[in-house]
Amino acid sequence: MKSKLYFILCIHLIFAVQNIEGFIYDINNNPISNASVSIPEISLYAISNQDGYFSISIDQEKEYKVIIEHIGYRDQEIIYNPQNSKLKKIILKLDPIASEEIQISENTSIMNLKDTPVVTHVITEEKIKSSGSSNVIEVLENTIPNIQFIWDPHGVPTMKIQGYQTNNIAFLIDGQRISGEHAGNVDFEMINLSNIQNIEVVRGGMSTLYGSGAVGGVVNLISKQKTNSYWLEYSKNYDDPMVINNSFNLGFDYKKISFALSFSNKYSNGYDLTPAQESTSNRIDKTLDENESNIISSNFNFKIDKDSKLSFYLKKYDRNIFKKVKTSGAQEVFYGIPTGSIVDAPELPIYRDVNYILKYSKIINSKTNFTISIQNELYTKNIRYPYYYGDYDQQIIDEEVFDWGESNFSAINAIYKTASLNNHILITGFEAIYNETSSKNIIDQQNNVTYPSIFNIDTTFSSSRYSFYVADNFKQSDNLFINSGIRINYNNSYKFKFSPSIGIKKDFNNHIYRINLSSNYRSPTVKELYYEFPEHSPPIYGNPDLKPQTSNYFSFSYEDSKSSSLELYYSNDYNRIGYKLIDPNTEVDGDSYYQSNNFDKVVLYGLNTSWNFNNLIDKASLMFTFSITDAPEKYRFYLDGVSKYSIKTIFSYSFNDNIKFTLSNRYLTGKTLYDNNLDAYSISNTFISFSLPNIYWNVGVKNLFDYKDPKRLGDESPDILTSYDPGRRFYFNLVINFKKEMKNE
Repeated sequence: MKSKLYFILCIHLIFAVQNIEGFIYDINNNPISNASVSIPEISLYAISNQDGYFSISIDQEKEYKVIIEHIGYRDQEIIYNPQNSKLKKIILKLDPIASEEIQISENTSIMNLKDTPVVTHVITEEKIKSSGSSNVIEVLENTIPNIQFIWDPHGVPTMKIQGYQTNNIAFLIDGQRISGEHAGNVDFEMINLSNIQNIEVVRGGMSTLYGSGAVGGVVNLISKQKTNSYWLEYSKNYDDPMVINNSFNLGFDYKKISFALSFSNKYSNGYDLTPAQESTSNRIDKTLDENESNIISSNFNFKIDKDSKLSFYLKKYDRNIFKKVKTSGAQEVFYGIPTGSIVDAPELPIYRDVNYILKYSKIINSKTNFTISIQNELYTKNIRYPYYYGDYDQQIIDEEVFDWGESNFSAINAIYKTASLNNHILITGFEAIYNETSSKNIIDQQNNVTYPSIFNIDTTFSSSRYSFYVADNFKQSDNLFINSGIRINYNNSYKFKFSPSIGIKKDFNNHIYRINLSSNYRSPTVKELYYEFPEHSPPIYGNPDLKPQTSNYFSFSYEDSKSSSLELYYSNDYNRIGYKLIDPNTEVDGDSYYQSNNFDKVVLYGLNTSWNFNNLIDKASLMFTFSITDAPEKYRFYLDGVSKYSIKTIFSYSFNDNIKFTLSNRYLTGKTLYDNNLDAYSISNTFISFSLPNIYWNVGVKNLFDYKDPKRLGDESPDILTSYDPGRRFYFNLVINFKKEMKNE
């Protein structure tokens, strides 16, 4: 009899355990990952995965209040009924605030994301479209405080976050690194903005979680993830002469398989802000050369079961630059081509990138998940010679394409997250990175070097590093949260580096205070170590004796209930990597050269503040940001190209749910760039957008007051300008989409 009772009791206990589960989506039916799902009464938490799915196990059959929260969305409360454990499909609506904060995806938390000490800005898909931006550079520069872009004399853009340039910033797509080219820069043209759902940006040191290169911050681009049965989207972004972009996105979600394909074609005829006098080479120098790029990417997902998923991502990118020259009298004599004819230049660069990522993710239980990924990215630069075997012959195709340089990046990442300890969320991870960079001289028909290697010889350099890190998100109480962690990094050249961090968040009656302190590092790039350019005036050389750069970063921030904020930051860097002018003999002219060097100490500090007025007048909102980036006098050389003060404003007025007017302005004070003093400038844009069930249309005028640097028409026609905007122009973005909604199950 006792055995029967025991058996019945066991059966009851087994079947008494139930799962509260469901899927979380936004109003566009996109899954929302990292949403916090909690049952306060019994202190249980869960977090939605990449598909928006969550599950919480309970052992009592009674009603519970379930709270779903995510930054940028309105909180939602649902009453759980034990007769219907599946909550099915939950839709979260956007919270109408101008500046959202979210914790970056790779550092997801099972606790309420609003309670994490790490502050991050998120730019939603709606804001990307309404901003009138043609590329990711414009989105970031127009939207986020203290982000500025500069262009070098070769027209390559470099991003600055709080004075830190691109090679000090970690760029990610869906949490995976973008390697970029050998110099440590990122080719922003290989990012298809029409396929981006959100952009997450964190300012400040993040080496504990992201390793070398995350000294100045992290930018994470989130690809569009749809769960419709099928969808097709066409987008045309017209911003001539900057770019004309046509893109297609399509895909399906059927049972265990989902697939997404994206294609983008971008073309620009180029423009010239500095019409120079004809050079002896008859070269035609434009501010932006004619160019065309194609991007195709695919994302395949297979659900092994409800808790496991296998994903494969593949992207291919190519970009051609079409430089032009004018023919001389010699070409007319020998080839019959009229003098002054415009033809292709003898050397034309081609950029290519192939990136694949294989990822496996597993939900072990409602509090624990595991992810492992393998990535490889190959970025190459080739040189095309249209007349390699001749000279401007219009009848014969003499084209040759030579490999000039490539960067091969490989990585393995494993992340384990668990909330099995009360009020603690532990994140442990392992990362292995192998990077190989090669470059070689290109030889012409006469066996002369026509395009030298960046190393001045044919060679390959490689490096590898391995990291283990652990982070703890601790909820001490409902209004006090502590983040702490450490990364241990081993590099085959620099041995061990340690990157600890701690952050504290305290809530006093809806007034939020955050303090963050971190130690960060960056290993030298291959270019900084081994670059050789003796033909440049003055010559530029790398330095194989460089040491890793370290940075101690501190920030304090305050936020009120209206999402206005004030942030103060201070950065103290040691062995900061930069270029130094060396003059071996001051009594001899012409023997000086630039060499990459470690500066003993560099101090940067500043302020970021934003005010959000969501009810300025009925249906109107205003966002205003003000930033200061500065350094003591002896360190200001490192703020080359950075304006000390910047102000950004965005005013919007909604006539109704479908029509919205936006007016934005960006003002930056004067700055110094490559020993050139540049003036302050201001650029305004205005747009009006129309939203219909299957059509979105945004039309307006960019650079409303037609600002162009007045120095651009000087006697020397300088190539270094305060702004490279081509001037006032008409803009529109048209999006047409067709989709079939997924049935609720």
